Amino acid sequence: MSEYEEIILLDEMNDALLGCVYGEQGNPIPCYSSEKVWQRLEADGFSADEADDFIEELTVGMPIVWIHPLELRPEFEPDRRPHLRLVH
Repeated sequence: MSEYEEIILLDEMNDALLGCVYGEQGNPIPCYSSEKVWQRLEADGFSADEADDFIEELTVGMPIVWIHPLELRPEFEPDRRPHLRLVH
């Protein structure tokens, strides 16, 4: 056994590869940007349904972690009430 385990990658999506995490036995699991994969497939002319089918067929049986964009938009409305202020 070599010092490094082989990691199975999606050759078609190298630009979407962000890195890897390690499973319980120390096996590397690739992490892909879902946004980059979708952008790539959209640019190639895939519809949403075709992209879903393509991704499912391409990754069947593969351990993969999908990294999704974080969409936090906190709503903040300033008010005139007194706020707690810490003083040393």
